[in-house]
Amino acid sequence: MAIKLSSIESGKPVSKQGTRQANRQKGADISLLKQYFTTKGHLLKDRKKEEFYAEIFLLLQAGLDLKSAIELFSSQESNVRLKAVFTDIGNKLIKGSSFSDALEQTGQFSLYEYYSVKIGEESGKLPEVVRELGHYYERKIKLQKQVFGALSYPFIILITAVIVVIFMMNFIVPLFADAFKRFNSDLPAFTQSVIDISNGLRSYWWLILLVFISIGVTVFFIRQNKKVLRTLSSLVIHVPVVGPLLLKIYLARFCQFMSLMTSAKTPLITALDMVGKMVGFLPLEEILVSVRSQIYKGMLLNEALASYSLFDERMVALLKVGEETNNLDVIFRKLHSQYSEDIDHYTQLMSSLLEPLMIVFVGGLVALILVAMYLPMFKIGNTMIG
Repeated sequence: MAIKLSSIESGKPVSKQGTRQANRQKGADISLLKQYFTTKGHLLKDRKKEEFYAEIFLLLQAGLDLKSAIELFSSQESNVRLKAVFTDIGNKLIKGSSFSDALEQTGQFSLYEYYSVKIGEESGKLPEVVRELGHYYERKIKLQKQVFGALSYPFIILITAVIVVIFMMNFIVPLFADAFKRFNSDLPAFTQSVIDISNGLRSYWWLILLVFISIGVTVFFIRQNKKVLRTLSSLVIHVPVVGPLLLKIYLARFCQFMSLMTSAKTPLITALDMVGKMVGFLPLEEILVSVRSQIYKGMLLNEALASYSLFDERMVALLKVGEETNNLDVIFRKLHSQYSEDIDHYTQLMSSLLEPLMIVFVGGLVALILVAMYLPMFKIGNTMIG
């Protein structure tokens, strides 16, 4: 959805005609809100949020006030349920709620968005914050596409391998097994093992399904247990290729959040408290709690971070410079940019490594099954020749 800028007159609110039309739509808006609240859930996807913040910033820069900007954005939304969300925000603003409270009360926006907008309102930098939120979702979508692109092809190959193996084990191997019975000869151990696996898969498929369900349930409960989740998170970041990528993703998120907070002149302890609630990585969240406590006692940020291996020496050194020059927001912005570039490199590296490995893996599985089936034939052929 794009805002029709021809309907905006820079420096002026929406026209009287537009206001009268909005009043006539009041009954329809109430109907929309009823539908929204009966289907309330996570309606707003990242793409829609990026569009919302980018265009609200554009309208604010064009001279509209916030209420008029949201009203204009809402009026051009074609999806009925999404339109109800934005209409609800506009109505709350008219009733006197702040923009941050209006966003929070819809249940569609994250803590990051709530705190960011609240800081923007308190510091008088709401347009800048809205622009940064648009950039945040733009970068988030880009990162999701990069990770998806790196993993989608190997995942498809893996699924194909599973399907091929299941097909061969359930249809091809039994055909060979029936043929081998007619020769009444001992089979090579490798061939017999493959046949036994095939028989097991056909006889105990329900047990295999139960194992996968059990794994899924276990994973669900692990995610609810902070102690186990902390241990697993600490182990994952040490896995080659995957670990460094995940760590850089969370550090990039940390730097992006801190850049926004420090640029809005938020007190450092308050900024760390808010970022700790939004970063989404348990080990980092717990470290930030400790760092906040150390800063409260008089320690500098770079000194507090230096005692944790999660933060590299280069990052600590740059933050030290930022604190000495009172330019932490600039340093965090630069670090975020550099971590984002590293993430691009790692996703490309992961893709280039996984694709050939998965092809070799699938080819190797099929080759092993075929070799196992043809070994008895070679043995029988040699016996007949002898």
